Amino acid sequence: MIFIMKHTKLNRRTFFTIYAGALAAGILDTGPGSSALAQSKPESDRITVPELELVGKQRPPLFGQGFNLRKPAAKAFERMCAEAKRDGIHIYSYSSYRNFDHQKRIWNRKYQLGVRQKMKPIDNIHSILRYSTLPGTSRHHWGTDCDLIDRAQPEPPDPLHGNHFTENGVYFQLYHWLWENAEKYGFYEVYTNDPRRTGFAYEPWHWSYAELSIPFLHQFHTVLIKKYLDSPDISGRNHLTNDFLKRYVREWGFGVNPELIPSV
Repeated sequence: MIFIMKHTKLNRRTFFTIYAGALAAGILDTGPGSSALAQSKPESDRITVPELELVGKQRPPLFGQGFNLRKPAAKAFERMCAEAKRDGIHIYSYSSYRNFDHQKRIWNRKYQLGVRQKMKPIDNIHSILRYSTLPGTSRHHWGTDCDLIDRAQPEPPDPLHGNHFTENGVYFQLYHWLWENAEKYGFYEVYTNDPRRTGFAYEPWHWSYAELSIPFLHQFHTVLIKKYLDSPDISGRNHLTNDFLKRYVREWGFGVNPELIPSV
């Protein structure tokens, strides 16, 4: 749905306030990088990387001061940060590249917390999968994605929380700026606030460099991820069946902004 307002002049903040409210109410399904806003979509079948890089087992060439992204993404990110700084926004990558072991530590810590809370294994897994991926399946393994905050603002104790990106939130102006400008630099919001989207919960802080992440997602669906999870040091591995993992790739891996889904 696209709103067309005739004979009405709104300033940028008023417009975005209306937009954010409509999005939260579920009556507007466009967003940063959505089909209504994007001008083009990169080819999805031209770039491949070693599978070990794709699953975080091998570190790719990474670039950046204070962040780690592949070279094209890093250059685009630096240009985006420079423009944002002129507008009084200090974009900071709270998290960018993470390897397999890093993601495994996150997974195991959350799984063991669920065990202590006496959660059933499958409920425990689904609870973790609201915001955290299985090791080997994180987009942060690719060197294309980053979690963004604004260092021009005081950092709250839990910076990656959705409330901070809503109106009156500490990162509302950052989100506003990204919504208007990130697409010019090839970055798109990954886990949009679209009720029809499957998989992970809404993450307004998570942005991806589409030129690389689209072909990487295209390649990812061919990976037999179970072989990387069949290890005694991965909590809950016995419940990660082939059928579950097929569903996981389909609903969580591909449950992203449509502009980041391969066309083939």
